[in-house]
Amino acid sequence: MGGIVWELDPRFAPADGESTARPGPRLGTLTTTPWDHPGPVGFPTPMALTYTRRGEPAHLTPDNVDLLPREARTFHVSLAHFMDHLGPDHVGNMPGGGRRYFGCRPTCMLVTARDPLTFDQDAKQSNTDAHTFVASPTGTTKITTDDYARWIEAIQPDAFVALADESPSWRDGVALKKTKQASARTEKWLARLLEKTKELPTRPSVFASLHGGADVQERRACAEGIVERHGTQLAGFAIGSMGAGETPGEHRQSLLRASIKPTPWDKPRYVAGLGAPLDVLDALESGVDLVEASFCHQCTTQGYALTFPVKPPPTTNGAGGLKKRKRCDGKDGDERHERVAEDEERVAEDEERVAEDGEEEDANRRLLTGGDAFKSNMWALAYRADKRPLLPGCECYTCERYMRAYVHHLLQCHEMTAAVLLDIHNYFHFNKFMEAAREAIGAGTFAEFAAFHRERAARMDGDDET
Repeated sequence: MGGIVWELDPRFAPADGESTARPGPRLGTLTTTPWDHPGPVGFPTPMALTYTRRGEPAHLTPDNVDLLPREARTFHVSLAHFMDHLGPDHVGNMPGGGRRYFGCRPTCMLVTARDPLTFDQDAKQSNTDAHTFVASPTGTTKITTDDYARWIEAIQPDAFVALADESPSWRDGVALKKTKQASARTEKWLARLLEKTKELPTRPSVFASLHGGADVQERRACAEGIVERHGTQLAGFAIGSMGAGETPGEHRQSLLRASIKPTPWDKPRYVAGLGAPLDVLDALESGVDLVEASFCHQCTTQGYALTFPVKPPPTTNGAGGLKKRKRCDGKDGDERHERVAEDEERVAEDEERVAEDGEEEDANRRLLTGGDAFKSNMWALAYRADKRPLLPGCECYTCERYMRAYVHHLLQCHEMTAAVLLDIHNYFHFNKFMEAAREAIGAGTFAEFAAFHRERAARMDGDDET
């Protein structure tokens, strides 16, 4: 092993002489060399990291993970899950560290102190220069830089995010002095961890955590300082304190842009806490390359199946759609050709109307049964006799073999197989969503892609705000 390497797609490289990041979504490739692979393995970015509990997808076994797109073997691992139960030697004594200890054998691991789902600014105690408190599934855990470095050595990840003092991103009620103190403390911890981990034989890559709360200027200053003093030692940057009280939309994007703009364009950016589809769109628009897929796990544990379309439907005319109707110019056969074209156009319009009616019917059902524009509640009795797959047209293992009624039955019986089938579908579908986002970025149509999802969510959830 030897950390990760990230390369920006040349189409998105800045002009000659520019060293800082350009705004907007971009494509790249993340490459790692796992110990159990004969050579490097590359993954396209933007990409979603699979959420784990103690290094494993909570409901999936290794053979289940094999059913997912290969990007699903890139794991987000939170150290807070281990510290309440195990010491680092328990994992470190296993040859190969965490990659061998974890049964699903991740191809790439990014380790952080933060759990995206249990993170809560109000639940933890005050941090000091010596330690920080992080939330875990069983409460809060105190971590020092020494503890963190020992766990990094034991787990042997490809990369890790440096320990951070995450300050809230609420618009009001947080003193700027406290925010500046948190940023300074985070940089001190970064320097310590760079020193403590530089001689590790596995050479894990280090992501600096960039903070600044809800203050745009402090975020920019924090990023500029870390880039100036530590930039050459870093493999990437993690945008911290997101999903920490900021307002979605322009406020959130202004904070993301302030942290990202000072960073070098040739290094990847990761953000935690923005896992829902609309949040992911905010992140990608700001130039984020890596997000986490905790939204999938959250949906599974609550009995939801992701049922939103991953990309806009094809148009019925213009390039890529049906041919436009031919004009009659009086020659033999033209009238027949025109009638055929009219029939084709009418059929297309009918199919589009049926699809819209079906989507509206499904939308009404989702809303009445506790779902929304992105997910359906499989606990609902409305699905007890529904013989359709979770998402018609989906090619995942679950949708090709099981119907909604069966998953509903498993949930009602509290059968653990329900979570397995939902997790397979949800991670498969979310990875297809990320694939569609990459296609839109490459085609230069990401603005339309994002607008489709936002407008659809606003329409189906009865909210005019996008």
